[in-house]
Parts: sequence; structure tokens; C-alpha cells
Amino acid sequence: MKSKKTLAMIAIGIVCIVVLINFIKKDLWDINSRLLQEQVLSIGQSVDTINLLDVTPFEWDVVYSFDPYTAKGQIYETVGYRWDNIRETVSEGMNQIVFLKNGEVVCYV
Repeated sequence: MKSKKTLAMIAIGIVCIVVLINFIKKDLWDINSRLLQEQVLSIGQSVDTINLLDVTPFEWDVVYSFDPYTAKGQIYETVGYRWDNIRETVSEGMNQIVFLKNGEVVCYV
């Protein structure tokens, strides 16, 4: 009887850890997205091009840019990673950019 209770407690602990990790990752995406937005908005309007390394205040090793109306499934397949808060683009001027570090999404705008 005691071993079933112990196993149940371990299982609950594992579930809590997984939920916490996913929550932290989601917060990381939001934080990095806000930081990137602040950096881009601080650039003068006379600048024609920017280097992403100069405006990303977080570490990344791969970046993907997706055209408007790219399906979620295609983005997941290209990136090789599935995450919760991806949305379909809804207008012609809405591109999506996904930054990865070590194969995991660290920023999504």
C-alpha cells in the first residue's frame, strides 16, 4: 500500500515539474519577444537593414522566417518543434519569425 502511495506522489511531482518547465518556457518566449520588440522599435527610421545579432538581446543559433498564411503544420515541420502558442497569420503583412537555441524555441514573433 505504501509503495502505491509513493509512486503516486512521484508521478504527481513529475507532472508538476513538466507543467512548471512549460510555463517557464512560455514566459521565456514572451520576455524575449518583448525585448526584441523594444530593440527593433528603438532603431531609427532611416535604417534600411539590420543585423539580427545586433537587436536580439537573447541567445539563439537558428532563425526561421515564414511568409504570411504559412500553415501551422508547415512551420512545425520546418522548425522540428511543436509549441502551444503558435498562431496562423491573418494578413498579408504578417510574417512569423522563430528563434531557436539548441533546437528549442526561445522567441516567436
